[in-house]
Amino acid sequence: MEWIYKAVCSEGKEALDNWRQPHETDLDAKYLDTDGISASTLWKYLDDNRTANFNKKILRKFLLEEQGHICCYCGQRIDMNTTVIEHLLDKGTDRRLTYDYSNLLASCNGGKMKIHQVKAAETLTDIASLYACHPADLEELHDRIPEKTHIKKLKRKADIKNLRVGDRLFIQFGDNATRHCDAAKGKDELRLLPTTSFRIENKFSYDLAKGEILAKNEGAKTNIKVLGLNQNSLLKQRRVEASEQQEQQLLQLFNELKAMGQLAKFKLLLKKIWLSTFEKNAEGEKKTFPFLRRFIIDNY
Repeated sequence: MEWIYKAVCSEGKEALDNWRQPHETDLDAKYLDTDGISASTLWKYLDDNRTANFNKKILRKFLLEEQGHICCYCGQRIDMNTTVIEHLLDKGTDRRLTYDYSNLLASCNGGKMKIHQVKAAETLTDIASLYACHPADLEELHDRIPEKTHIKKLKRKADIKNLRVGDRLFIQFGDNATRHCDAAKGKDELRLLPTTSFRIENKFSYDLAKGEILAKNEGAKTNIKVLGLNQNSLLKQRRVEASEQQEQQLLQLFNELKAMGQLAKFKLLLKKIWLSTFEKNAEGEKKTFPFLRRFIIDNY
């Protein structure tokens, strides 16, 4: 988890504010009608009053680009097909935050069921990365065809070794106990908020061998538990980020420099590496918590 900067003025905030302005009076009445209108119905108001210039798809795109295509909680790569709009503070707790841009983030789907349509040149590794799975778990993928169609030739196991463009794959996840991020959080509250806890990443450490996120204080411990940040699917994904050989080479170099008292000379280099992990590439994507960054957090 890392700090997310929510600018006072941004293109996404301006678009949401412009949509909300003509509906302000109606929304104010709905905020107060706690008996007649549920929080989920209030959130559906945007669907019922969407325009060509603003809707939830456009809102998701703004949030996604703002975060560099990284989940606000687990830090994995996300795109328009794997992103949900997350209310940082539950919309049922403070209804006026339902359409407050500062309270909206882009989260991964957190392990919910998903139908994925295979794209050109897409591999099993690509699909596994999208859904926080390990490639070995993709044996669960299969074509899901409604029974009423009665088209037997389409009711088949997907040949995942020979994926074709257009194949529809049903990602079969487990129960609620295996979910994470937005899907696990529900109405629970976090102790540390990624939008207000500056350098929140320093409140966590990482076990590279196990792929686990470890807490440095009680607030971080609560976040890990509420968000399910150590679910098996996430552990597997983190473990494949760096090979054991890479980790050992880095550790050996670090220890040698430390023993020689030379670490200070490499301060600027390490700082440059650290800052590079926050940069976006030409597609506006950030790096997904590379192991090198975590090593620097834990050891320097």
